[in-house]
Amino acid sequence: MSDTKIDQNILDRLFSVLEDDILPKTRAGVSDGNKLFGAAILRKDDLSLVIAETNNETENPLWHGEVHCLKRFYEIPADQRPATSELIFLSTHEPCSMCLSAITWAGFDNFYYFFS
Repeated sequence: MSDTKIDQNILDRLFSVLEDDILPKTRAGVSDGNKLFGAAILRKDDLSLVIAETNNETENPLWHGEVHCLKRFYEIPADQRPATSELIFLSTHEPCSMCLSAITWAGFDNFYYFFS
């Protein structure tokens, strides 16, 4: 399979996760007074979704979409939680410095975002 085909598969899957998993949570979050930033974590090997989340600043101002997603990811029991080296981090928007640091400190070696 060519690199272009692989890249297109990843891109198609990331858009699908944005539309089907992140946006519904973000819609609900915005109706509760949160901002529209969201994130998801996917497995590298099959691009399956591990978790998707959205901004939850009405609960805690630190819960930007990315950090809230990491919080929820680390609430998964350790024996069921995949290693970050096996995962892709997806953000709806370019992460701020706090979120970028959190993604890095959590051990992710790559991430994608849609908007800056």
